[in-house]
Amino acid sequence: LVAFHVGDEAVRPGEMLGEPVDVAWNFLPMAAVCDALVAAGLAVELRLDRAPYPTEHPCRRGYVMARKPR
Repeated sequence: LVAFHVGDEAVRPGEMLGEPVDVAWNFLPMAAVCDALVAAGLAVELRLDRAPYPTEHPCRRGYVMARKPR
């Protein structure tokens, strides 16, 4: 199971807990994640793209379940 934020942008907060930070969280397109899993020899069984809950960062969530082919 792979879980990720769906999109093609990156979030760079610049500050966390009052301290400066140099970090980026990269969002990933659903197709790119599925393609990478297939390229690695896995079979994609399920993909889910959902809207954020009210308390979450306002971006879509992606979940992909993949397995080794039989």
